[in-house]
Amino acid sequence: MPPEAFSCILTTLFRMKTTTHPTTSASTNTAAPQGERGPKMNGAAILVEALEREGAQSAVYRSANLRATIYGIGVMVPILAILFLMVTKPNL
Repeated sequence: MPPEAFSCILTTLFRMKTTTHPTTSASTNTAAPQGERGPKMNGAAILVEALEREGAQSAVYRSANLRATIYGIGVMVPILAILFLMVTKPNL
């Protein structure tokens, strides 16, 4: 499998969102106006912002943390396989 195909598969399976969802008011349960949405953020910035604003028990932080963990495991598996093949040098 070419590296480009593997990279494409990983990005489609473990895509991290680049923006946060609009905030909702608990009393009215309606979405905030589009102007109050905030700046565009990458996955790491969302994780840090959610941790600072809502704490480690918030749903936003837990979902971003889970996505980052799954992505990290997905990236490490082929790296470890390549490292194993480089060290053992099997006769193929």
